[in-house]
Amino acid sequence: MIDQIRSTQECSCVRADSIQVARHAAAAIHRQTIRASTAALYSDPHCGPTRSRTAVPAPAVRFGRLESVTVTDAGTVSSRVLTVPNILSFFRLALVPVFIVLIVVDQDALALIALVVASATDFFDGFLARRLNQVSRLGQLLDPAVDRLYIFATLIGLAWRELIPWWLVAVVVSRDVMLAVLGIILANFGYGPLPVHRLGKVATFCLLFALPLLLLGEAFPVLNAVSAPLGWALALWGAFLYWWAGIVYIIETARVVRASAAPQARQSDTLEAKEVDGD
Repeated sequence: MIDQIRSTQECSCVRADSIQVARHAAAAIHRQTIRASTAALYSDPHCGPTRSRTAVPAPAVRFGRLESVTVTDAGTVSSRVLTVPNILSFFRLALVPVFIVLIVVDQDALALIALVVASATDFFDGFLARRLNQVSRLGQLLDPAVDRLYIFATLIGLAWRELIPWWLVAVVVSRDVMLAVLGIILANFGYGPLPVHRLGKVATFCLLFALPLLLLGEAFPVLNAVSAPLGWALALWGAFLYWWAGIVYIIETARVVRASAAPQARQSDTLEAKEVDGD
């Protein structure tokens, strides 16, 4: 009788250990699945190739709809700082205070030149990064950050000169504040900021062209009849797309948070149910 009791206790211990091991294995698989599904989301093909060596299918949002994408490796993202695209981004960053000073002292023609040069470098740094295979982690962060800073500085300067209303500044800046909040939420779950969406790229493109056009009419009044309507059309469309992209970022953040915070009790309950059936 004692031997039977001991044998039963040993079997129970072995069964409990097996269940515990299975739970840990299921939890590890669950975490790997979450990381793998978000790997494709954080591998922006426009900013640079992913570091993954295998194709990773994962859901992504395109124009507000979840779609399936496959990301493959085309190289690695460099950790270099002094690359040609990064130098252009630093140069564009240095032009920000120059533009602000010029717009404040009513040097509209020179301010327009600074703005056009900055917009040109924004195109060439991305083009050269892909052409010269100089995609870097710093560039992936620096380029959109400088774009936002330049848009913000230009909006403030034009609003200060009463060339645009302050509500347009509030519309654009409030979306960037919202993105900062989303970044904090993602950081709490161990993720970096979301990659730039295509809608965000188009919105930035519209704004970077709209603001120089609005300034063009002030610097050269003879062109105002053409530049002002075109500039306002691009500005309003860019502001709309800016917030459309913001809604997409909210959807993606919610998806990542739900996947990361999904309770593991579901898997544990399944294992326990199988164990009961086995008994």
